[in-house]
Amino acid sequence: MKRYIFTIAVSAIVSMTGCRHNDNGDNIAIQPVKTCSPVATQSGSRLIFPGKTVSDDKVYTAFKVAGRIASLNVKEGDRVKAGQTIGRLDDTDYRVALDAVEAEYNSVRSEAERVIALYNENATTSVAHDKAVYGLQQITAKLQHARNQLNDTRLTAPASGEIKKILRHAGEVVGAGTPVLEIVDNSTPLVEIKIPAAAFARIKDYTSYTCTFDVYPGKTFSLRPFAEQSVANANQLYTIKLAFDNTDMPLPSVGMSTTVEMRTDSDSSDSDSSLWLVPSTALAGTGDKTYIYTIAADSIVHMTEVGVVRLTRDGEAEISSASPLDGAMIVAAGAGNLRDGVKVKPLPQTSPTNVGNQL
Repeated sequence: MKRYIFTIAVSAIVSMTGCRHNDNGDNIAIQPVKTCSPVATQSGSRLIFPGKTVSDDKVYTAFKVAGRIASLNVKEGDRVKAGQTIGRLDDTDYRVALDAVEAEYNSVRSEAERVIALYNENATTSVAHDKAVYGLQQITAKLQHARNQLNDTRLTAPASGEIKKILRHAGEVVGAGTPVLEIVDNSTPLVEIKIPAAAFARIKDYTSYTCTFDVYPGKTFSLRPFAEQSVANANQLYTIKLAFDNTDMPLPSVGMSTTVEMRTDSDSSDSDSSLWLVPSTALAGTGDKTYIYTIAADSIVHMTEVGVVRLTRDGEAEISSASPLDGAMIVAAGAGNLRDGVKVKPLPQTSPTNVGNQL
């Protein structure tokens, strides 16, 4: 009997502390909520994307004529200068073709010179003269073409840079225009990022770009826009290339991974708004509007409309609010189960030095 009476007493106490009455006298449970304070961020919007360094000048070098590669004079990693000979084709067939054209040229030229001399002495017709002149022009062009083809069996570097990759090797037969070598210019690297459509639509609003590298701890590089592609790839991402502002300092090598931060100044027309970081679980929405719940001194929550600027990888949301949130206490989780004007029970904050309340 004593145990039964004690159970009833405990239940009554819990009911008294866990409920409140509304205006109609109905019992409404007071919901315990986790709370936090918004953290003010710097003015302006900020986006962070992974990126990598790429070459400002990357070219694929190929022979202009087909044939078997006789030799390549470079290996991967070698530095080359523009105009330097880096490979040759087997030119036997092209030399034979040139010899044949030269013999034909000598024959046609002798005949043309004889006809032209007769025409100058009024010993032949103008038709024969014109035929000789045009024939000489044709064989001269054919001879020049044969010489060019023989010269094109030599592969030269179109630009100065580093041999990044050898795509074809000596002994292989290649067609005209088949890439043989990839040359990159490491002297002026760029940073390449891929951004979604929402960020690309505001690309003109961003005023500063910086990047950091794990291999350069504590060092931040300033960037500037270099080029952008207005056509998205298969993943609906747009490619943006950024150049380093200070090219006098040692720059990262091509291929290094980096983290790029894009920042825009706050809009002057929205100067009364501020940006804050809150947990993404603090957001609630109805229709096309987003809200957070602020907690008053009497533990009554009030719905405050906010705008979501971005979501971070750490589970936070950067929001804009027309109402100042300095020192405010908000509902950090479970906001979707609340409504404006209800009373809540804030849970005590977890001590950073007493995790799990073990002490």
